[in-house]
Order: sequence, then C-alpha cells, then structure tokens
Amino acid sequence: MAPGKRRIINPVTRLSLQPLLILSFVVPIVSTVGLTGYLSFRNGQQAVNELATQLVDKLGNRIESYLTSRLSTAHTINQLNLNAVQKGQIDLQNHSQLHQHFWQQQLAFNTVSGLYYASEQGELVALERSPWGFMSSVKARGGDSQLAQLTMSNGQGQPYTLNVPIASFDPRQLPWYQTARQSGKPAWGAVYFHRDDGDAALPLVMPLRNPEGRLQGFFMAEFRLKDLNQYLNDLNVSPSGQAFILERSGNLVAASSLEKPYQKVSGREDPIRLLGTESIHPLIQTTTRHLFDRFKDLQVRKPQQFVWTEQNQRHFVHVTPYRNELGLDWLVVIVVPEPDFMAQINQNTVMTIGLCVFATLIAMGVGVLTARWLVNPLMRLNRAAEEIAQGNFDQPVYLQRSDEVGDLAISFNEMLTQLKTLRDSLESQVAERTAALAETNRRLGEEINEREQIELALRESEASYRAILEDQTELILRCRVNGTITFANDAFCEYFALPFHEVIGKSYAPVVYEEDRERVALALTGISLSHPVVTLENRVHTPSGVRWTQWNNRGFFNHEGTLIEFQCVGRDVDDRKRAEEALQQSEARMKDILNTAVAAIAYFRVYPDFSREYLYFSEGQTAIFGLTPQELLEDISLWRERVHPEDLVNVLDPVNERVCATGTTTIEYRYHHKDGSLRWISDHLTS
Repeated sequence: MAPGKRRIINPVTRLSLQPLLILSFVVPIVSTVGLTGYLSFRNGQQAVNELATQLVDKLGNRIESYLTSRLSTAHTINQLNLNAVQKGQIDLQNHSQLHQHFWQQQLAFNTVSGLYYASEQGELVALERSPWGFMSSVKARGGDSQLAQLTMSNGQGQPYTLNVPIASFDPRQLPWYQTARQSGKPAWGAVYFHRDDGDAALPLVMPLRNPEGRLQGFFMAEFRLKDLNQYLNDLNVSPSGQAFILERSGNLVAASSLEKPYQKVSGREDPIRLLGTESIHPLIQTTTRHLFDRFKDLQVRKPQQFVWTEQNQRHFVHVTPYRNELGLDWLVVIVVPEPDFMAQINQNTVMTIGLCVFATLIAMGVGVLTARWLVNPLMRLNRAAEEIAQGNFDQPVYLQRSDEVGDLAISFNEMLTQLKTLRDSLESQVAERTAALAETNRRLGEEINEREQIELALRESEASYRAILEDQTELILRCRVNGTITFANDAFCEYFALPFHEVIGKSYAPVVYEEDRERVALALTGISLSHPVVTLENRVHTPSGVRWTQWNNRGFFNHEGTLIEFQCVGRDVDDRKRAEEALQQSEARMKDILNTAVAAIAYFRVYPDFSREYLYFSEGQTAIFGLTPQELLEDISLWRERVHPEDLVNVLDPVNERVCATGTTTIEYRYHHKDGSLRWISDHLTS
C-alpha cells in the first residue's frame, strides 16, 4: 500500500466468521417469529375494532327495538281507553267498571306498571303493580275531600276496600297532570318518583274531551324505569361494558349498572334527578363527560361511534339518538372497554414472545455448533496462508474431511506446490525484465530530452508570434463562438483604454455600439467553411466617443468542420466615414439646388469620339422639354427626335468641339415640345 493512503474496510467484514454464522441462524428465526407475532397482534387489534363496532351497533339496535316495543304499548293502551270511552263502552262514573277494565288491560299488556284516569273534578282511578306482587287501586275525591280510600284487588280483579287512611291529595296538582293540561295533546311526561317504593316512572298522558271539545280528564299509562334498568343489565354488554340512556339535559334515565336515576338529598322530600356525570359507575361518568366534550349540549342527530382513551386503554362508544312523535328525545349510549376483547390477544402475544426467546436460544446453540464445525478448519487454512505470506512455503494442511472444506484443503496444497514453482520462475523473469526495464528507461530519457527541446522551440516561436501581434497597429482580437475574448493585443487595449486582465474572459459585445450589435452578431453567424471571412464596418465605444471601425473577421474550424473561434483584425475608419457622410450630405444639398432651379440642367461625359454619356438631368427638364429626367436617362433619342431638323446638325458634334476647345459655349435651337408647341431653347455648356 502506498504511504499516506488508508484502505477503507467495510465494518461488516471486520467481524469474525463465527458470530456471523450464529447471526445467520438467529436473525431470520427471530425476525420471522417476531414479525408473525406483530402481525398477529395487529390483526387481532383490527378484528377487535371490527368486533366492537359490530357489537355496540347490534346492542344499540336491540335497545332501540326494545324501547319502541315497550313504549308504543303505553300509547296503544291509552288509545284503546279513549276509543272505549268515545264508543260508550266505559262509563267513567262507574269506577268499578273502569277498575275492571284496567285490570283486563294489565293482564293483556304486562309492559306497563300502572294505568290511571284523572278527571277535571279531581277524581282519580288508578290500577298499578304494587311492590308486594299484587295490584292496588286508589280512588280519591279531589277538591274539598279530606280522606282518600285505598282499595286492593283480588285475583279476579274485583276490588275490596281496606281501611287504610291516606293523606288527601288532589290529582290535578300532580306534575304529569299539570304538564298534560298545558300541552293539551298526547305526550310523554317528565320522569317522576313513587314515594312508597322510590321507583322512578315515565308517564304517557292522553287528553279526553267531550263532544264539544271541553277537557274532561286524562288517561295515563305508566312505565317503570327499573324494568328498563333490568333489561339493560340483562344484555350483558361485556364483562366491564355499560349501556345507559340519557336525556338531552344529561340526566340519567336508565343504566345497566341498575342504579336509580336520582339521588336523595337531606332536607328535601322529593329526590333530585341524577346526571350521567354523577353516576356511581366510573365508566358511565367518564363516558358522559366525553359526550359533553365532543357534542355541544349533547346535540347528536344521527348514530355516532368514537373512541376515548384513558390510562392507555381505549373505550369504544356507540351513541344512538332515540326520538318518537310523542316527545321522547333520548340518547342510547353503549361503552365497551378494549381489554374486554384483548385478553386472548394479549395472552397470544405473551406466548409469541416466549416462543421467540425459545427459538432464539435453539438457534444460537445450533449456530455455535455449526460455526465451530465450519470455522476451525478454515482457521487452520488461514494460519497456513499467513505463513505463506511471510515467505514460508512449507505449510501443507491435511484435513480428514470429504466435504467442500476437505476439497478446499486439497486445492490449497496444490496451489502451494504451484506457488513454489512460480516463485522460482518469477525470480528468473524478474531479472530479465529488470534489464529490459533499464533499456526502456534509457530510451525514455532520450525521448524526454528531445521533447523538451521541441517544447522550448515552440515556446520561442510562440513568443515571436505574440511579439509580432503585439507590435501590430491594427486591433487584433480572438474570441470564442459565444463572444468570449481569449486574446487581445496591446493596440486593442490601448484603443479602448482597457487593461488586458479586464478584457480576457469577457464578451466583446459591450464595446460595440448598441444599434450595430445585432448586425455584427448576424454577420459572424454567417461565417462558414465556404465563407470563412466576413468584412464589416460598425461603430464602437471608445474613450473619445463613438467611432467607426472596419473589421476583417476570420473563422477557425476544428477537424469536424465546426466553428470554434474568430480572429478579428480591425482599424479605425472614423475619419473616412465622416468624410463620406459629409460628401453625401453635400451632394444631397447640390441635388436639392439643381432640382429647385427654374432651368433644365444636365450633366454628361464626352468621350474622344464625341459620344456622350448622360449622368444627370434636373427636374426642370419636364417643364422645358416635356420629358422627365428618368425618360431622358433611359433614352436620349427622345430629345434628339424633337430638335428641329435644321438645327440638329449644329447642336451635337460642333458643340462638343467648341466646348472642348474653349471650355464654354452657348447655342440656340428650336425644339418641338411634347405639348405640340415649337419653342426656342438656349443651352449654355461648360466643361
């Protein structure tokens, strides 16, 4: 290895073969078992989510069906009683008959806990299930009566009187009666409490009116909430799950925990309603708080499902609004903790971890034994190879194995024999190659000396060429196709007053006058192999102002014919250009003078044979001769044809002779004008 260089080694290759073999057993097994356990756990969680969703949804449907069935029975009974009165089947003044009718309905519909009729006169007929398993009837006179009568019913529904005095009361003052009188239509009343047994009940009241529409009284069917509690408890939601019903106000209606939906307060005769957040069951308390947090004022319009988490435990919640046309507006809530479903999954997870550990130990044991069986012979081969690297070729390795490792040892020994032979052969070859190398080095030295002399001559030639360029007074410039300057002589730098280092590597464009840049660029793009040289004149910016320059631009091409560089040789032609512009302006002014003069002015050249070449006619020709300057320039015979024949011989050749001899002459002749008139013309000629 060369000094100062370090070999980069992959960290994996620095590990011993034995731990790598062990890892090759352990890692796949542990990975497979661990991944299987993880996927099983995740699939279990997903199954739990689906199962919980299906369970709470199914339980919600069952509770809703139960409520619809039980609560619709109360409305059916009230409607039957109203129909019986309207058809005359019941005489409301015959209390025994009404009592017997209520008895039959209790036998037919055991889902209600009491049937009542209260009149506007303060009478009350009631048949309700008592705590002792039989039914009792209370008949009372309201108003001024001081005593009420308690009547019990025998097994056939026949009333018999017990001498049990009770406090006088007016049924018209009962809360459900007051609420029904205000609404005036069938409706469920507010939950109230029986003072005798403490049960909470839900009343359904229907008004009774006479044919004239005047209120006579109310039928009321009562539904005890303890029956609803028992139904929710019998559902067995889950080992620790709960089902409960809330009013929109948050008051508890019923719960599977069998708790009563009210609490007694010392100093008050009537208990007060219990909020869901005040439940004795922590799961109902917490779930109700989450409902208030998630839904403002418990305004749930359609079935909802959500999950809340506490102490790293998830709880699945299903909320279903329950409404009917008689005024009930409840929320049926079912909450199931995730651990109720995850017990078996957690057990499987623990078992998977145990299997993973067991498999790891087995794999490590098998890996150690396999590694030793494979590595020990390889270590012997490695030690022998190290000895060979030190120059000791007497290190044969003998293994009593017939597998691949044994074959490797045989090959190793054969290689050792060949290495001995090659070493002897190489030593002789090295001596020969050393002599050949010395001869080659000598020749290379001679070639290097020759090349150095050639390079020296090239540098001298280059210096001479550069000196010639620098001494030129013309502006010399070389640039790439993109306009970047690669060389500029001193004349160029002095002309534009630019230092050499500010010119090289920059574009030539800034020194070109703005209006001429596009024309210059277009001319350079026209350079090709067939037209390698382009000459043009353009203006440039100099320290003394804008000046005219002339450039001879030559293109240089590579062996493929691609343009690679320009050489531009320029000179200052500003004085000539300005003289030309002045001459053009003078000629223009003279032409304006001649064109505006009231005379026919012509300019022509006379040759030795007295032939004429007409070069110019003024605009006055049209007025005097009737011919335009253009017509005369194209065909002078048009003028000759109109000169009077008698005067024509004195107009041409004699005139030429006199002008050439004297320098000036005047002639007069007749001329037929284009308008048909004959005019005398006087010509003054000057040479």
